[in-house]
Parts: sequence; C-alpha cells; structure tokens
Amino acid sequence: MQLPMKNKGFSITELMVAMAVSLIIVGAAYYVYKDTIQSFALQRNITSVKEATKQTLMGLDWFSENWGYGVPCNNSNVEQCNQVYVDTNPNQPPPFPPPSSLYVKIVSGGSGNPCPSVYFYGSLGGEGFVQSLASTNTVNMVSCRLNDSADQNCYYLWRGAQIINNQNPQLGSTSQPIMFSISGLSTNDAYCGNVSVSNPYNASMSNVVNALNGQVIVYNGPNQAYSSIELLQNGDLLIRVPQLIHMYCAQNPQDNNNWWLYVSTQDMAAPYCNASMVPIPVMRVRSFSVTPVSNGIQVNATVINAHGDTISVQRFYGK
Repeated sequence: MQLPMKNKGFSITELMVAMAVSLIIVGAAYYVYKDTIQSFALQRNITSVKEATKQTLMGLDWFSENWGYGVPCNNSNVEQCNQVYVDTNPNQPPPFPPPSSLYVKIVSGGSGNPCPSVYFYGSLGGEGFVQSLASTNTVNMVSCRLNDSADQNCYYLWRGAQIINNQNPQLGSTSQPIMFSISGLSTNDAYCGNVSVSNPYNASMSNVVNALNGQVIVYNGPNQAYSSIELLQNGDLLIRVPQLIHMYCAQNPQDNNNWWLYVSTQDMAAPYCNASMVPIPVMRVRSFSVTPVSNGIQVNATVINAHGDTISVQRFYGK
C-alpha cells in the first residue's frame, strides 16, 4: 500500500536565509567585478601612458643620442675634447666649434617654466667611410645615409681621427674645420646595415671633395700651394656638419596651452647647407630636467598622456 505524499514548501525563515545568502553572493560578485574593472582601467591607463611615452621618447632619443657625434672641438687639450663641458652662461650664445665635443649649455627656462633651456651639438645627417679606391677617379664607400642633395651636401672630413681644418690663413682661422661637398654619389641614403664581408661597400662616388669655406695645402715637388679640392684616401671618414640642438619647454596652443617639450635645430653648415628644423612639440610634460653626470647627462621627465595620466622616465646619454 502506497502512502500518500505530503506536499511541503519553504518556510519564511528558509526563504529569508536563502535571500540573505544570495545577496551576499551577489554583493561579493559585484565587488569582484568592480575591482576587476577598476584594475583593468588602471592597467589600461598605465599601458596607454607607457605606449605614448615610448613614442615620444623615440623623438627625444633621436636627438640626444647624437649628442657630440661629429662635433669638432676648439681646445688645445685633446683630452678635454671628450669630457662633458657644461656652460651655464645665459648671456652668451653657444660657441662653435665648442670647447668640447660633449658641450652642453643649460640655463633657466624662466619664471613658471617647468624646464630649463638646453643646447648641445650633434650630427643628424649621414656619414660615409672610404672602404677602398675603385679607380683613379672613384672610391668605394660604406655609406650610412650619405646624401648629396642641396641641404645635406656639407661634410667634415676626418682623417686619422683628426678633422681637416682650413690651412689658408688668408681665408680665416686655421682652427676652423673645412666643410666639403661630395659628388658622383651612386645612391642617396644608402643603408649601411647591408654591408658585409662578401659585400664590403654599398655606394661609390668621386674621390674629389670640394672645400666650401677654406683651402688645403697641396704639394708639387718642393713647391706648395693652396687648393679648394682634396682627394679622398682609404680610411677617410665623412660626417655631415652638425647642428645646434635646442630643447626647451613652451605652452602649446594646440593643446590648451599645456606645457610641452619642444626641439629646434640650427644647421651649422649654413649658408652652404641649411637643414635647420623649426620648433616641433615632442611630448607633453609636467617637468623636464637635465643633469650633468660623469661622461654624460641624465634626463628626468614627467610625461603626461592625452588623458592626463603621468609617468616618470629617466634617460642617460653619454659617450
């Protein structure tokens, strides 16, 4: 005989306990979700700042890493030419050639300006190394962006780690480096990374370079004369005449007058070549400082992205 089943529902107490447990679970899930969203948003902001900073620092690195490269030195003490020389005189423009290749001028940016005004020299153009003589009229070159266009065709000639200066006192100081132009370059802006043992050069050009602002001494037996041309030799190094690089902060009218780090350049090859750069905004900053350290400079900056998030960065540049 089957006994009749007794129907029984939940009591009010059981329902209240179940609802309380459900609320606790839902509340816990909400806070976990909220924390996850906040953590994701924070991580996204950090990533955004890092990516924005990475892009802007590429511009800063491009200029700063060329500090001192290809820069002639006006100093009788050769050892001091490779030491950091800090100029803090606000009343005199940066001298050229400077007393050290690693010359840097740091002066106050003025009241309310979060950055100093920084000047230094560096070659931003191409260079080339004479790998071999190809014929009586041409040489094979290891070219790293050599360029003979009008604004770039101004080079210093380094021979045996010494720059060739003007040798005719009637044309100016004999401590003034000569700027040379090149001709017959087979390829502009050749990439030097494809040079190898099996392919030891990537360009060719005339072995004659023409002086733009001085003369060299040439010999004909016991006689000597001044000439405006020079013949390239194995091992000669051509480096584009450097530029004076100026970093400073100014309010950017395109960004609600927020403070930005700007960079401008002045071509030291002018008027023969002029690749000077008008001021360009590099990155939005809260602060920017340059501190001389042993054999280099230390750059500290607080960078701000488009959302107002900040990140502090530190860079060291030296030789």
